[in-house]
Amino acid sequence: MTVPSVRFPELGKRLKKCRLVTNLYRREVAEFLGVNEHTIYYWEKGQTRPNTDNLNQLSRLYSVSVDYLVGRSEDPQHSTDELAVVLKGEPEITAMLTSWKNLSSVEKDIIRTAVSLARKSQQLRGSEES
Repeated sequence: MTVPSVRFPELGKRLKKCRLVTNLYRREVAEFLGVNEHTIYYWEKGQTRPNTDNLNQLSRLYSVSVDYLVGRSEDPQHSTDELAVVLKGEPEITAMLTSWKNLSSVEKDIIRTAVSLARKSQQLRGSEES
């Protein structure tokens, strides 16, 4: 008796669509998740599926809900993740923040410096308007 191969076509289609909408290459998504580029290809073809952790990271990266990715919702904009909502349209920043633990100490220091400069700029603008 042969067991039919399991496919995940809807998930695959949605993963590919989200990747294309965010203008990311498979290679970039793979690097973000720490997986092989072929893994992304197989997910998008519906031949395999991401584990729960990867699915959560993908939903943050693409600023959509997990429910949308797995086909339980037709609304890709619906996301209960506050960070994803605030950073909608900023996939590079979302990806970087989501992968914080994988960044080197130098990369983290660069980001902290950029945030500090942005805050000082915001404070200066606020004091000029007063």
